[in-house]
Amino acid sequence: MFELFRHAGRRRIAVVLAVGALALGPVVAASPAQAASTRCNPVAKHYTVTEASVKYSVGTITINTNNCRSGSKMTSSSASMKWDPSPLGAGAGWRFDNNTTSRRGTDAQMAGWVSTAVMKLCAPTQVSPICSFGETFQVTYTGYTDNFVGPQVQPAFKCTNSYCKLHFKKA
Repeated sequence: MFELFRHAGRRRIAVVLAVGALALGPVVAASPAQAASTRCNPVAKHYTVTEASVKYSVGTITINTNNCRSGSKMTSSSASMKWDPSPLGAGAGWRFDNNTTSRRGTDAQMAGWVSTAVMKLCAPTQVSPICSFGETFQVTYTGYTDNFVGPQVQPAFKCTNSYCKLHFKKA
């Protein structure tokens, strides 16, 4: 009889250990490994914006990219374009509208992006601002993972309508 309880006790301990290993094993094994292997590369590049008829900077465009990888494989990529008017640009009424960003391609260590936007010169009124024709432009750029080796392509700015006389210079 005593022998029967001893085998039952061993089975219970084995079952408890097996269930515990199944329940906690993935948490204990996966968490530190995943946290240690995911690496991100956030990058912000700043460009001063001028307009042909204006001798001062109307503001700054910031291009943000963030590519994350696990091992050698890129796991996520994000990008955006942000506008910060200069004090003179804001005072003169320069506006930044219709800002959109979309991915144009992905590789193991890089992702290509394109952003489009419209710059307008607006005068405030009591009802709504009166604005000039929009100067539309496009920026193509690439975000890289932190382990990328090789030359990196710089952002390319391009006016996309005949009204656009914007110039972009690395800040």
